[in-house]
Amino acid sequence: IGKILYEIIPQTGFKTHRAHLSLLTPNEIKQVSQWDFVISPNTSYQNAVKSDFNKAFHVIRDPRDIIVSGYFSHLYSHSTENWPSLAEHRKKIKKLNIEEGLLAEIEFSSYFLNHLESWDYSNPNILEIKMEDLVKNPLEHFIKVLDFMKLYDHTDKSLLTFRIEGFLNKVFKKSKLNLKLSKAGVPKSFIDYAVDKNSFQKLSKGRNIGSENKKSHYRKGQANDWINYFNKDHKKAFLEKFPTILNKTGYSESWQNL
Repeated sequence: IGKILYEIIPQTGFKTHRAHLSLLTPNEIKQVSQWDFVISPNTSYQNAVKSDFNKAFHVIRDPRDIIVSGYFSHLYSHSTENWPSLAEHRKKIKKLNIEEGLLAEIEFSSYFLNHLESWDYSNPNILEIKMEDLVKNPLEHFIKVLDFMKLYDHTDKSLLTFRIEGFLNKVFKKSKLNLKLSKAGVPKSFIDYAVDKNSFQKLSKGRNIGSENKKSHYRKGQANDWINYFNKDHKKAFLEKFPTILNKTGYSESWQNL
């Protein structure tokens, strides 16, 4: 998602920044509010709101798939740079079998899942999208995102461009006026290009969704993979740790094959 946005957003004239909002201090969050467009790989709802955004979109994923995906990436592919707790977690799960490792992952990933469980899903200024829907039809959903954030013109089927420089840019941002200073000559096909360039097949170097490489950071790309790994012990540990998360995030409470 981040790679696609890094392709698209500069075409609108806005600068794109990356920040883990959940890790920032209050002063750092105030700085974020001065930025044009922020990509945050993870954040609490409280810190997101403090960043004083106008419009946002929030991608959620089946929390059980987050556990399975997290287990494999934390075991093999995720960088441990500036993340000493992951380095320790990796040492631990390398000594465990996969069943025990997944139980350890439920505990370790609680930091991220707690953000999902405590999120306010009723904010009208945040577009909520399920990752599974995004994967099924990425072009449609990225256009939906850009439209929600007022960066897409349905009439011309193109990105809008905001060409504002220097001091005028600051005045414009503070005024919060919804002005269109110029239109882009960037057609919808560019969005399609950015989505295709960063598809699972391209990033995994030719594998189709569902074709698994456990040591790749782009491991499988398939929804509901948790069914292949969770057993009754994982279900029990998951529900004890996150009793309301499936209802809050809108995922089925069906526990197939368990």
